[in-house]
Amino acid sequence: MAPAAIRSMVLTDFPAFDRFDGALHAMHQQARPDLFAPCKHLFTQADFEKLLASPNEIALIAEVGDRPAGICMATIKEPPAAPFLHPVKAAHIGDLYVSEEYRRAGVGRALIESVKRAAMEKGAGRITLMVWPFNSDALRFYEKLGFATRSVTLEAKL
Repeated sequence: MAPAAIRSMVLTDFPAFDRFDGALHAMHQQARPDLFAPCKHLFTQADFEKLLASPNEIALIAEVGDRPAGICMATIKEPPAAPFLHPVKAAHIGDLYVSEEYRRAGVGRALIESVKRAAMEKGAGRITLMVWPFNSDALRFYEKLGFATRSVTLEAKL
């Protein structure tokens, strides 16, 4: 398989973004139907256009040949104005999705490396993301790339 080419998304990438983001949401909805409502389209084309226009967004697509293989979305977050925290700008990955046919072929790694470079260019000093415990494959993937637990969020149903 040819290596993935990574580039910034453009408006014509909306169908691939919509398909991948919908598949990611469906996985979350299936695992946690108590939290995630069924929703086929998370963004409108207008929402996508606004996202691409934001200077704080990193929106990448991976292609193998001429086929979309995955996406990675990250947001640059300014450091909180708190005297008890070091003022470090961070990039937060909100979505990473690789089409099943391209998993374990280096596409996810290429997307993460590209988002790290883009985040550093925007002045970020760290990169964060959140993984649901049901997604053990993703957790192992991120750990292999050097991500480590920063905090743990717990919940109790009432």
